[in-house]
Amino acid sequence: MALDRPADARRDVRASLAALLPGWTAAIVGCMLLYYLCDALKYRLITRAFGCAQPLGDSIDVSMIGFFYSAVTPAAAGGQPFQVLHMHRRGIPTGTATSVICTVYSLWNIALVTLGIVGACLCGGKLAAQSAAWIPVLALGLFVHAGLLSLVLLSAIFPKPMSAFGTACIRWLYRRKPFVRRGADLCSSRQPFHHTSLAEILVCRMPYIPEARS
Repeated sequence: MALDRPADARRDVRASLAALLPGWTAAIVGCMLLYYLCDALKYRLITRAFGCAQPLGDSIDVSMIGFFYSAVTPAAAGGQPFQVLHMHRRGIPTGTATSVICTVYSLWNIALVTLGIVGACLCGGKLAAQSAAWIPVLALGLFVHAGLLSLVLLSAIFPKPMSAFGTACIRWLYRRKPFVRRGADLCSSRQPFHHTSLAEILVCRMPYIPEARS
């Protein structure tokens, strides 16, 4: 029976695709293309506000890179670093590219938290009538996203205290985590930070993996 499940799944997919109406299919594809275009225009507008405007084609590249790496990395955590790396390769300073991505991330979190609160207020009763299990899940999600948003905003408003806090956390990890010490020693043997590419910085932050012994 287990061997038949992939075949059943393929048959279900084919049946679902065959049942799609041409008009609805065109509408779905059109909405997805509009979504991708709006996301690219978002990057174009924000980079223009930071004084490093990108052509629409480059903005589409940044948007698609974010979608791809978010889809293939755990917890969708890889999109932003690779977007910064791509923008750095296009000549945008790493700090400016990071600020652009943080702005995009903050706007996304603001929209997500706002819609979550509004949806809970308007439709909470109907959802609770079906199942009350969603309430703690929603509360946890809103708490996490609000916390991340607060962290980004505090870093922008109070850069020195937040930088001191981040430095203290890194020092604490340096004293207690061997792989952080090894990564820091590797980075210190290279060229200064402002001449180091983002790819090298990302490599330096990877955990130390000992070589296999024969």
